[in-house]
Amino acid sequence: MEEEGKGKELCDYRLKTNVVNLTNQLQKLIQLRPISYTHMWDPGVTKEGFLAHELAALYPECVNGAKDAVDGAGNPLYQSVNVSISLIASIIATLKELNSSFSSLLADFTAVKADYLSVKTDYLAVKADFQQVKADFLWHRSKPIALAHPLV
Repeated sequence: MEEEGKGKELCDYRLKTNVVNLTNQLQKLIQLRPISYTHMWDPGVTKEGFLAHELAALYPECVNGAKDAVDGAGNPLYQSVNVSISLIASIIATLKELNSSFSSLLADFTAVKADYLSVKTDYLAVKADFQQVKADFLWHRSKPIALAHPLV
């Protein structure tokens, strides 16, 4: 069997059990704090990523090492981050959730727009009828009224 190595993870369906779709990933992802930063040893280059200890709180499989760890001599043991397939899967699941929400909102908007256009059409018809009644009224008002004299 091929082994996992740097940058690759065995993902063949034949090696997996208890396969369940990821749900509610948006709430998890919005807790992440993407940052831009420069490394102390390369100050001229801005990079983007996460602080390892913050990422570890939500995606521990993406982080190697422990926050503020030191060796026996007190030297720092720095944390590192690897882009894990679980983070990518979470991002894709979130995109699918957002797409579903967007599709639902778009359907609602389309229905509301159709209702609005129907009401607008009705309003314009009533307005036209009103304008005609008003014009008829003004026309009739401008004509002299012939009064019948009771003695004639």
